[in-house]
Amino acid sequence: MKSFNYKSLLFNLVESIVVMVVGYFLISIPKMFIIITVFTFTREVIGGAKHYKNIYKCMLWSFLVMESLFLVARINFILGVCITVFAGITLSRGGDIPIFEYNNDKDKKKYRELRHYIENNKDTKQLKEFEDLIINFNTKYNDRFKINLYEMYKLIFYEGLSYEKVKKEMNLRDDNHVITNALDMIFICYNTYIDINEQYKQKKEELTTC
Repeated sequence: MKSFNYKSLLFNLVESIVVMVVGYFLISIPKMFIIITVFTFTREVIGGAKHYKNIYKCMLWSFLVMESLFLVARINFILGVCITVFAGITLSRGGDIPIFEYNNDKDKKKYRELRHYIENNKDTKQLKEFEDLIINFNTKYNDRFKINLYEMYKLIFYEGLSYEKVKKEMNLRDDNHVITNALDMIFICYNTYIDINEQYKQKKEELTTC
């Protein structure tokens, strides 16, 4: 049975009290509760709240966001509710929905070199060697990562699934860091494979010219 997190409950309680005490001087209590409810509801519906692991960052940003929303609502309540909905969307884990993507060009994304390599080497011996490297790496460090890197590699680079779909497909916790950390490991395998091949080619050329 999972132990109850008293520290987290205490922190959230203190944070809420601080936000509401300061908010009391900006807006009426009923309106304050409406803003808090709308913000919380929006985040949960869109994809759940984003959380800082650092307690001070969490307190600071929660305080600044909520007091800013209270201040806008004080000036114009309807506008305040609209801004609250917008803030709830962008500050949720589902905040990367397509309408907010400024640039979705695959050629400008982090793993573009790996994506291009896969596209240019389909059904080749080189790609098979690289994929074997991922499988071996995963087998060796499985106890540390507790995630199937090769399965994620196939879902992301072959099937082109979104992070949300990958999490559902692999039954992962609702946190994009799980995926980005795994992709970083896959990218390390890629860089290692390319590096080894470059060294091999260079050595072969040196032996040929001797």
